[in-house]
Amino acid sequence: MLACLAAPAPARPQDDLELAASPPATWETVAASAIADSSPPRRPAGRRSLVDDPYRLLSSARLLGLLEELTAIRPHRGWRHSTTPGEAEALDWIEAGLGALPFLASLGLDSERHGFRTFTGVEFRETIVTVRRDGVDFTAPADSCPGHRDIIENALRFDSDGVLNDRQSDPQVVQGPPLIVRSASQIDAMTPAQASGRVVLLDYAVVDRSLMSTSQAVARARTLLENRPAAIVMVTSFSNVPGESHGTFAGDVNAFTSVAVHPDVPVLGLRLEDLEGFGIQGWNGLAAVDRVTVTCDVDLFAPGESSYLLARIPGRDASRTVILGAHIDSPNTPGAFDDGSGATALLEVARLIDESRVVPPVDLHLVWFGSHERGLYGSFNFTARHGELLDRTMAMLQMDCLGHPLDGIDNDIWLETWSSQVFGNDRLLWPGYLAGLAADHGITTRLADFHELVSDNSSFAGYGVPNANMVFINPNQPYEVHYANHFHDPYDSIELARLED
Repeated sequence: MLACLAAPAPARPQDDLELAASPPATWETVAASAIADSSPPRRPAGRRSLVDDPYRLLSSARLLGLLEELTAIRPHRGWRHSTTPGEAEALDWIEAGLGALPFLASLGLDSERHGFRTFTGVEFRETIVTVRRDGVDFTAPADSCPGHRDIIENALRFDSDGVLNDRQSDPQVVQGPPLIVRSASQIDAMTPAQASGRVVLLDYAVVDRSLMSTSQAVARARTLLENRPAAIVMVTSFSNVPGESHGTFAGDVNAFTSVAVHPDVPVLGLRLEDLEGFGIQGWNGLAAVDRVTVTCDVDLFAPGESSYLLARIPGRDASRTVILGAHIDSPNTPGAFDDGSGATALLEVARLIDESRVVPPVDLHLVWFGSHERGLYGSFNFTARHGELLDRTMAMLQMDCLGHPLDGIDNDIWLETWSSQVFGNDRLLWPGYLAGLAADHGITTRLADFHELVSDNSSFAGYGVPNANMVFINPNQPYEVHYANHFHDPYDSIELARLED
């Protein structure tokens, strides 16, 4: 991800920047020279090439530390923090990090934040589940979801009072004895009399659309809702075994988001592991619970409000630029992989340039996109707004994202783009260039030609900007890519990210 920063500008092959093996004052002299005029500093004898040194400053411990800070923003206060106060707080955190980089400030680092509207937005104020056993209560963090992306009626099911654009706190609190449901046959045999007044503790595997067709999962969700339980708690458990459920899409586009059944029944997600502090181990332990209380305070807005953050690091040639991007709309837990990893890596790029005191050969723009998960809103708005910038953009790289694969699946670093194959040119020049630079650092990458929207880089394709998406996955396996990793599931966490160190 850093290789492109150290590469010389193509139109000026004589440029060969240096990293001086001397005290900081010498670095400042080199930087000041680069800013003062357009002629590049020459390589003094015995100096090391810049191509290696910024990369050598990388620290996985620091990256993980940043990721831990980011995922601590509103943990378990709803999923995929698009169009929420959590998303805004994450951008505040990024801005504060950029403001603490003195060398970049001396270069003239500047940032700007642009707001835009989305179809819907949401605020998660409180989402918890309290279980009682032997007269003792235990409260665990739970997650709601933002509801359907496109159908307001369905999305309003996840608003705690069902009133659009109401900004008042209005917690919905329901309680009742538990009704444990772990099979489709139990749903089929259920009657309203059995479900009435009870809180269904549903094994998420029964409606996990990663393990069955979406229509089958939605049909089961509808049948369950039509029996009118007091509330539904989708219970997930961690698994890294292919073929087993681990909660994929439980919190953002689960089967319940496609059902409009009234009156509304609150639906939350709960990790079974979060009850271990209460001495509950697995489903057998859950059978000892005699009462469940669900508290949900969520408000839906239409339109929603989101934003993106753009930071410019001046280079020696301001007539051209390279854009690096990541999406910031999942800063909370879950969201460490997708795309907390890319968002923190982008901040680390700025930190390494600051620490190495490198002046990029061309301008470098870093962009943190909001509302990626609701439909690439951030990058679409960015490209529509910044036509002049795109005209001088040499290339764009999106960082989305680190992953933890299921057992037996080996991930690789892929560089994805959309070639002009239909016009007779199937070359992947920009990804190929990046792959060569990565190889200089001993990093193996693989190239993929996808003629479809894959991430925020795709928003740049229509503007003729060479682009690529960098992602740690294995597309050549029999599972859907989100399920094959821990993307969009309750275990997309800093703990799993540390295993990839």
